[in-house]
Amino acid sequence: MRYLVTGCTGYIGRTLLQRLVNEPSSHVVGLDMRIPSGVVSELHGWYPVEMAIGDPNLPKALAEAQPDVVFHAAAAPRTATLAEQLSVNVLGTQHLLESLVEAQIQARTVVLGSAAEYGLATQTTPIEEDAPTRPSGDYGVAKLSQTHSALVTGRRYDLPVIVGRLFNVYGCTPNTFVVASLASQIAQLEQYKGMASRIKVKNMLAIRDFIHVQDVVSGLIALGLSGKPHEIYHIASAEGVSTQWILDYLLQHSSLKSPEVFPQGKQLRDVSIARINKINIHTGWKPALSLSEGLDQELQYWREQATLAGLAR
Repeated sequence: MRYLVTGCTGYIGRTLLQRLVNEPSSHVVGLDMRIPSGVVSELHGWYPVEMAIGDPNLPKALAEAQPDVVFHAAAAPRTATLAEQLSVNVLGTQHLLESLVEAQIQARTVVLGSAAEYGLATQTTPIEEDAPTRPSGDYGVAKLSQTHSALVTGRRYDLPVIVGRLFNVYGCTPNTFVVASLASQIAQLEQYKGMASRIKVKNMLAIRDFIHVQDVVSGLIALGLSGKPHEIYHIASAEGVSTQWILDYLLQHSSLKSPEVFPQGKQLRDVSIARINKINIHTGWKPALSLSEGLDQELQYWREQATLAGLAR
């Protein structure tokens, strides 16, 4: 099987690469606008292509790669302006799909969507894939525009395009993400016992559907192999927990004693929980890692990072 991963040096893309190179009889091409030499040397068995998703030479690169499945993980960062996000997420995706057409490649193409396309709710009812979309920020607007554009283009050219909407991904993420932020703060406080035990946390009342990155990768691969074209699928755990619950669990499994907690910003009970019946029925996929197992791994990972940081001082 021949795979191509766009955005291959990003968080999801790189994790996909690591999994795909271990698939039997796989040929994996990773595409990104900049690929550091360290990424190439750390992971063996794949072929790097340094190229922006909007590059006019993309059809030629695709013709050389001849992918059976494309995982489109390239995206603008959440911090980018709306114009920048639309340029990369919408126009870049459009260029990728039209480049496949130009190269005469009928690759199954999995486009990464986001729960941000739905916006936030106050009801705890799980979200279906056909639920109304009411994004409340630039990122959600750009991802929703990407989803619509990709599906329309797929139907227009009879390309097998599939959208996998990811909910709250965690698992060794940058520490700007909520789970990593809490685990890294706790690990640092454990490492430096003389520090005052103070933990900063954003909305403690928010209820989210957390899904480990390794389960996300398994879900994306399942969609790439057996998802139905022109369909949207949730990749999530179908369980909602609050930020407070995450913090309590991590603290219970730490050595900290009664740390001070400082909530940041508005404390609103907004909810985002998915239903995952569709992907399970169509592909057989379901999450393999429980949240407690994933949080245990997360805390251990950040303890190792804190130790390494301490040794480097």
